[in-house]
Amino acid sequence: MPILNCSAESCIYNADHMCGKDTIQVDGRTAGKADETCCAAFRENVDGRAANNGREASPTADIRCEAETCGYNSQCRCHAASVSISGKDACCSGDTRCSTFRCR
Repeated sequence: MPILNCSAESCIYNADHMCGKDTIQVDGRTAGKADETCCAAFRENVDGRAANNGREASPTADIRCEAETCGYNSQCRCHAASVSISGKDACCSGDTRCSTFRCR
């Protein structure tokens, strides 16, 4: 599994730039650049409590990738060694992006 660094601090799953969700999905099926992708798992943390679904935040995650044009995507799975999800001031998934995305 890739190492995941997430700057979307407003996400309910984010704990110290790690993710408390087992699997995330990167959307952007026809993306040509990182700005055309997003983390579909993002949920805004409106009450300030983390939701880790009983799982400790981890530096690794299973990343499903719908970005068919990404060079790291193989059979809808991310095969990058490490992945950065950006979205420091995100309020919705559309405010995030996969900064690791590289068009084939």
